[in-house]
Amino acid sequence: MRHCGKKTLRLETQNPIEPKVKVLSSIKNGQFLLSHMQYHEKALKTINTNNTKIIHLVRDPRDVLLSHLNYIEKMDTT
Repeated sequence: MRHCGKKTLRLETQNPIEPKVKVLSSIKNGQFLLSHMQYHEKALKTINTNNTKIIHLVRDPRDVLLSHLNYIEKMDTT
């Protein structure tokens, strides 16, 4: 979690899963959904029940680290 003055970005794990599961269960054949969704057992059950296919993209952790460091260096520190 990154602090920016008085504002704090919410972690994805703090968001309720129920609205996301509702969207997952409403996907019809031939439709697709782009998401940054955390792992949750309810979501997995819904995906398996609806025979949904998943494409999971993972970035090289070294690339993530360098990207984050570059982002921090360019942040306004005031």
